[in-house]
Amino acid sequence: MLWKLPPKIKIYEALGSIADNRISVSDNSAEVYSSSRKKKYTVQYNPEKNAIMANDNASYWAGYLGYPSIAFLLVKGIIDYDSK
Repeated sequence: MLWKLPPKIKIYEALGSIADNRISVSDNSAEVYSSSRKKKYTVQYNPEKNAIMANDNASYWAGYLGYPSIAFLLVKGIIDYDSK
């Protein structure tokens, strides 16, 4: 399955989760907390297949990459960005 293009707001949510230190990355997986820190999302990445799985609502129900996955890809350097 190919992902749909996410809404732009998901990029800002991902950047916010990085800036707030709500993402914990371990090798090819991550835990990302919501802004209220009441929900925890898990992300798993397979670099050999360039495949990613996540349990956030956008990824699970809407078919586009949600902010936890985008944050993971940014932190791991898979998607380039200026951290400043």
